[in-house]
Amino acid sequence: MQELRPQFLDNTKVLEHFIKELELISKKYGISAHELIKKAEHQQSFDEDLMYVLSLSRKIQVLKSL
Repeated sequence: MQELRPQFLDNTKVLEHFIKELELISKKYGISAHELIKKAEHQQSFDEDLMYVLSLSRKIQVLKSL
C-alpha cells in the first residue's frame, strides 16, 4: 500500500497549482479562464476537460474563502 503524503505544504501552493491547471486548459480552448468556467457552467453536455474545469473552479473558490 502506498503511503499517503501531502503533495503541497500549504493552501497557497495548492491554489497556485489549480489556477495554473485552469490556465493551461483555457489556453487549449483559446479563451480566458473566466470565459471557460462560464462555458463549462452553461454547457448541456460535458467532456472531460469541462468537467475538470468545473472541479478546479470549485476547488479554487473553496481555497480562496479559507
